[in-house]
Amino acid sequence: MNEKLAQIISIVTYANDYLINNKLCPDFFNKKCFANCESVSFIDHNKLDVANNPVEWFKYLKTEGCLKVSAHFMHTENNAVKPDHFSEGLIGGGGDWRLETIFNDHVKHWTPKYYYYPYSLSEKFFYVIYRQQFKKHPIVRKSLEVETVKKQLGAALWYIAEFAAKQGNEFWADFFNKAQDNLYGSDPIDNCYHNDIIPLENFSLSEQQLIFSASKAWCFGLEGSWNAIEYKDKVSTNRYLELSANLYDQIINSILVVTNK
Repeated sequence: MNEKLAQIISIVTYANDYLINNKLCPDFFNKKCFANCESVSFIDHNKLDVANNPVEWFKYLKTEGCLKVSAHFMHTENNAVKPDHFSEGLIGGGGDWRLETIFNDHVKHWTPKYYYYPYSLSEKFFYVIYRQQFKKHPIVRKSLEVETVKKQLGAALWYIAEFAAKQGNEFWADFFNKAQDNLYGSDPIDNCYHNDIIPLENFSLSEQQLIFSASKAWCFGLEGSWNAIEYKDKVSTNRYLELSANLYDQIINSILVVTNK
């Protein structure tokens, strides 16, 4: 899983642990999803500072009467022509992710923007700013179910692993098979780099299996990733594109159903 998604998941789930359970993780910024971030700050729609770090933001939300935080995803307008999963390795690439802060009668969106600074002495090269949007949105109830999404992710992984094996690509067949192991195994965080993205005690085994399988299955990036593979024949190319797009969507659904429980 890339750092952007891991950060969205962590911010949402640990914000809710504070807003709902009144539990605060004091060393939250030391989590792996912030390893390359010099700072993560929050501003309102007028570009005025709200919080200089995620924990301050959690506290700010509570004073504002926020009930819950959730993750929101939309495909870009060009997804049909230039699929979002192909741009995931680029800064600002991929689909459109936002944080939703949910109040009694409305939702407000916070959009992240990454700034790259190559001369950082700390070797943390990104500055991330989440900006609150002025517009209020209606509350929309999500209809995704964990077990349904789990079956869909399992099927997507099985078909793409089978395809990779038939193409003689043992590395990627094994990669997707290991993600299936996380989906059904008793130790779902096994072999996952981002193994600290959620407060585990708040999630069932099935939910942990789903989120960490999605994390393990993330194969989208630049050179050396699943995106970099090319096939000479049209049939293989079309199948590769179909399976890749489906896996991307199933990973997104898996993240959303667990993160927004």
